[in-house]
Amino acid sequence: MPALRTRLGLAAALTSAIAVIAVSILGVLLTSRRLRSEVDRSLRNEAQRLARRIETPPAGLGSTATTPPTTTTGTNTNTPPRASSSAADGDARLPLRFNRGRGGGNTLFQVISANGRVVQASANAPAFGVDSLDRAVAGGGHALLVRDRHIDGDHFRIATAPATGGLAVQVARPLDDVDRTRRALIVEFGAIGILAFLAAGALGTLLARIALRPVGSLAKAAHAVADRRDPGMSVPVVGGEELATLGQAVNTMLGSLDAARRQQRQLIDDAAHELRTPLTSMRTNIEVLTGGHTLEAADHHALLADIQAQLEEFATLVADLGELSREQATAVPHDELMLDGVVRSAVARAQRRSDIAINVRIASPAVVRGSAPMLERAVLNVIDNAVKWSPPNSVVDVGLESAVITVTDHGPGIAQEDLPFVFDRFWRSASARGMSGSGLGLAIVRDVVELHGGDVGIERLSHNGTRVRISLPVA
Repeated sequence: MPALRTRLGLAAALTSAIAVIAVSILGVLLTSRRLRSEVDRSLRNEAQRLARRIETPPAGLGSTATTPPTTTTGTNTNTPPRASSSAADGDARLPLRFNRGRGGGNTLFQVISANGRVVQASANAPAFGVDSLDRAVAGGGHALLVRDRHIDGDHFRIATAPATGGLAVQVARPLDDVDRTRRALIVEFGAIGILAFLAAGALGTLLARIALRPVGSLAKAAHAVADRRDPGMSVPVVGGEELATLGQAVNTMLGSLDAARRQQRQLIDDAAHELRTPLTSMRTNIEVLTGGHTLEAADHHALLADIQAQLEEFATLVADLGELSREQATAVPHDELMLDGVVRSAVARAQRRSDIAINVRIASPAVVRGSAPMLERAVLNVIDNAVKWSPPNSVVDVGLESAVITVTDHGPGIAQEDLPFVFDRFWRSASARGMSGSGLGLAIVRDVVELHGGDVGIERLSHNGTRVRISLPVA
């Protein structure tokens, strides 16, 4: 496929060619019509002037009881016989004085009777030919006529005007000048069209090259980003509004890619750091067990229990990483669902694996759009975190009002300085580092809620305890 600037140049050339052709056709038609209109006006005036100069002829001159006309071979008109010399140019009964000849602006005419007989004609006038319409004009049955006719290979315009005494005057003028002018206009307009096509193509290509120069710069910058594999770079924002908008959009996309790459790298680094601790501990315990040391049964069982606990912690961490990756890569469906059903299901799952009582209060359920499994996992993570921090024989309160979910525990509460970092991946407060967990549970909650267009927050209560609030948009 040709380059964009070539296609734009061709489009400009074709557009110009079409416009020139249309104007040319219109110009030729209008010019031809104007020239023919001038010829017609002149013929009408001349025919009517001559018709007014004809005196009433003697009885029988305009009679139809004459020799019938003969048909001229090769034409569609009847050519009647000429009148006798007594009816020639200058006859006293027809006192007409006309210029002689067929060129140089000379007038060609003939006078015909109602039966089609030519009673007088200008010198050197060709046989115009007479048909039924011409005879009707002489007989008074038709008004003035102006028509084209080809005579001996020449193109004529002929006007037939009625006169007195059953006669009519036919005046002819060759259209050679009009035809030549029309042909010259066609040639000239054709040449202009070709030149306009070439000029528009060249100019359109040049303008397209200039206009698309910022696009070329944008493409080079994008290739540089791809070659260096560095989405932290930016492309130049140049050109008009559309190109500047495109540059800004590309920079926004690169910024998102760079942020995603940084998050991915941070996730990998954090995961490697978190995995290093249980792996190191397990390796140490296994070396002790397999190093030939004599251990008491209690120490042996303690080492095995420690390895089992670290394996469980390791499995939890891997599962959370997989869940986090899957939820980030999954497009959120837009199904309508009742939020109270999601909350009740999450509470039931949490209650089955916990001895802490969970109290549920549904004030006014709402309909939201999203994924029920993802939202349930988020609510479950918040409840599990609340249960983990709740003292024995306490209660975790779960509330739902419209599309706002609250989970409140009555534990020691989170330190004020730790509040900004609670939803960060792998972040664990100093008091939580001795407890089980991967540090990803609340990070998963934040990602799920943000994917659904909502927001999540945490606050320390005035008394002991912490409250997590999840707000979702109502469908």
